[in-house]
Amino acid sequence: MSVTSDFMGESTDYSTTASAIAGAITIARIMQRIVGVALIVAASGLWLAPGADFSSDVMLMKMGLSAFVLILGFWLVFSVGSKAQTEVELDVMRSELRILRPGPMGAMLVVYSRALSDLGRVQKSKKGLKFWDEQGAVVADVHVSNQKTMDVLVSGLRDAGQAV
Repeated sequence: MSVTSDFMGESTDYSTTASAIAGAITIARIMQRIVGVALIVAASGLWLAPGADFSSDVMLMKMGLSAFVLILGFWLVFSVGSKAQTEVELDVMRSELRILRPGPMGAMLVVYSRALSDLGRVQKSKKGLKFWDEQGAVVADVHVSNQKTMDVLVSGLRDAGQAV
């Protein structure tokens, strides 16, 4: 997630992620790459190991197994690209909350846009802000690690008429 504020005078992005989820994803990607490399080495080992059998009745099975394991190994190694995440933008200058999702070819598409005064309520916790709409559904949960940024956002929300 990212929070931007034009109220501060400069345009600055404050990127935040849930660290526990990001850590688990990182560990899963590392394990996926390790398994992929192990499969590539195993496919090579079928042919390079001492005492490898090159008889004609085993060759077809060895070639098929090697091709399958190599393709699977390379897929595991190279498929772990980072995926674009949903972003929450708090524009204090325009008094607007926007939620953007990745679209085709990397473009960010606005899927939700509301004036801060039209939101149902905003709750401030120690490390973040939680936004609800008029029907009581949670719209966004934003983690803010910088106290100065939190003060600017709370000030902008109060200027927009929200009780924080």
